[in-house]
Amino acid sequence: MADRDRPAKDKNQEDVTPDVVLDWRQPVDAVTAAGTAFDRTADEAEREALREICDLVAVERMEAHFTVKPWRKTGFSVKGRVSADVVQACVVTLEPVAQTVDEEVDVKFVPAREAEKWRERPDEEGEIVVDVEAEDPPELYEGNALDLGALAAEYFALGLDPYPRAPGVMFEGAGEAAVPDADEERQKPFAALKDMMKAKDKGGD
Repeated sequence: MADRDRPAKDKNQEDVTPDVVLDWRQPVDAVTAAGTAFDRTADEAEREALREICDLVAVERMEAHFTVKPWRKTGFSVKGRVSADVVQACVVTLEPVAQTVDEEVDVKFVPAREAEKWRERPDEEGEIVVDVEAEDPPELYEGNALDLGALAAEYFALGLDPYPRAPGVMFEGAGEAAVPDADEERQKPFAALKDMMKAKDKGGD
């Protein structure tokens, strides 16, 4: 998936700790100059959590394979893939539909203390100009570890088919009115993840 397909960050959104889904962390002091491999396979409990949050029939396999390298002076580059075998319900008949998630990941992280350095600033006319060709701003991390579980869960959710359909099944009626908005549908699993993280964070568990 291209980075431009990722959901835009809400800079006013309350920070949460998404490790309630996948508690996978990479200590930054263990990252070598040549790169450190980070390979995880979700266990049964983790797959069940993803299944429930993303409203799936089943998550049969979910893996993340990343290479973490130092980036610039204080940051880190995370490249790799998130893959999974899932079963979704057909949006028309509710029949189980086997699907594969295979998402490319290329994300940078910098310490949260550097947030101001990467903040978008308005131009002379007060407009914030977005360069679609420019590299995405880095993610922020706190403490001494990168939360790669949250990153993997995000790409897992974004890689799900928003319109799972059994073979040969068509939407009833013709025209675009019968088809939900693709971008909106694609964000639903990711939004569910964020809602679950917020509830957990506020509960103090």
